[in-house]
Amino acid sequence: MFAIRGCFLSDDVEASLHFSAFSMILVDIIEKSKQRVVMVLPKQKKSYQYQFTVKDYIKVFAAYACLGGLIFFCVRAASTPKEPTTYTQVWDTLVAHGYSPIDRTDFYQEANHNMGITKNITCKEDTLWFEFFTFADSQCASSAYGNLTTQMNAIEREYQTKSADTGEVRANFEVRSLTAGGKYYYLMRISDTLLYAYCEEERANEIRSVASELGYVMD
Repeated sequence: MFAIRGCFLSDDVEASLHFSAFSMILVDIIEKSKQRVVMVLPKQKKSYQYQFTVKDYIKVFAAYACLGGLIFFCVRAASTPKEPTTYTQVWDTLVAHGYSPIDRTDFYQEANHNMGITKNITCKEDTLWFEFFTFADSQCASSAYGNLTTQMNAIEREYQTKSADTGEVRANFEVRSLTAGGKYYYLMRISDTLLYAYCEEERANEIRSVASELGYVMD
């Protein structure tokens, strides 16, 4: 029995009210179910796959070919031995450039008994010093190169500067140059020969010119 406003309803009326309430709820559910719910989905990006053409393959091949060629020439330059010059060629070149070379072979052999020096040419002026050595073998020349490199390292540290060349060994040669304290230093070994020179910085091109003519430069 349900009580509404203090009145009592019969079982039939109560049942009728239950049915009416259920009918209204069912109608409401049906009406809501008829409403369409529209969901907005984010747009998906279209996938795009590039198709290589013949021109693209040619471009890729050309790029790899250029890179391979560059690597080949670099490796070849580093592994191709240089031809050392001779005593006579150095002497004649210095004379042609207006210098007055002298032979100091005896002096160096007496001062350095175990260095394996076989020949020496020295050219000295007030602001320029040029020397060329030949040795008994490449090992002796490399040892002398190492001694002179140690001296250049000390100069480098003193003036807190850096060498232009690192002294890396390539094939049968190694080279190093340094500008420090207003002076220019140049050192190069090819096989069993050694060229060492230093001068005032403003005369550096003179040493480079002679070294280049003799073939004692990096390619």
